[in-house]
Amino acid sequence: MKIKNSLKVLLLVATVFTGAVSAFAEGRVTILPYAKTSYALIAAETLPTEAYSVAIVNSIGEVFYSSNRNVAGTVFTKLFDFSKLEDGKYKVRVRSKKGILHEEAFSVRKGSITNGSSMADASESVVKIWSNDDFLYVSHLNHELNGLFIRLEDARGSVLYNSSLPSELTYSGKFNVSALPKGDYKVSFVSGNKVFNYDLRK
Repeated sequence: MKIKNSLKVLLLVATVFTGAVSAFAEGRVTILPYAKTSYALIAAETLPTEAYSVAIVNSIGEVFYSSNRNVAGTVFTKLFDFSKLEDGKYKVRVRSKKGILHEEAFSVRKGSITNGSSMADASESVVKIWSNDDFLYVSHLNHELNGLFIRLEDARGSVLYNSSLPSELTYSGKFNVSALPKGDYKVSFVSGNKVFNYDLRK
C-alpha cells in the first residue's frame, strides 16, 4: 500500500504540459517526427551546470529558430511544424557560453522530417510512449481533441494509477516512476476509443 500511495503522489505531480515533450539524456538532442505529418517534437537537455539555448540552422548556418536562454539542468521542449520549411539539411544546435555543446542533424523533404531520433512508440504515429531511467514519457497529437486517460498496471493486473489528462491538440507528459520496484508494468494510454499500450520494465 505504501508503494501505491507514494507512486500516486509522484505521478500526480508529474510534469504535464502541451506542445512539448521531455528529452531523455543530458547533453543530447531528441527529434521525434510524427509519420505522415509535418510535425516533429524537438527536445534538449544539458549538464546541470550550464545555461543553454537551442537553435535550428540550415546547411549554411542561417538561423530559422532560436530559443530564449534555458536554465541549467532544465529541459527544452517544443513542437515544430515544418510544412513551410524548404527542402534541405538542417541542424538542431545547443549552445552555452562555452560554445556549441551538441548538434543533431536532420533533413526536410516536402515539409516533413525524413530522419530523426529512433524512439519506442505505440502502434500509431500520433502517439509516442517511451521510458528512460526513472521517467516515463508520453506524447500525442490529438487531432480530434479526444478525451485522454492514462493507466498503469503491475504484472498481476493491479491498477497502480489511473487518471484523465488535458484534452489539448498536443499533449505531452513526463511521469516520475522512480518509486516503482523492479518488475514489469503495463501503461495504457487512451485517446477517445483507441487504446495504446506500452510495456514498462524497471
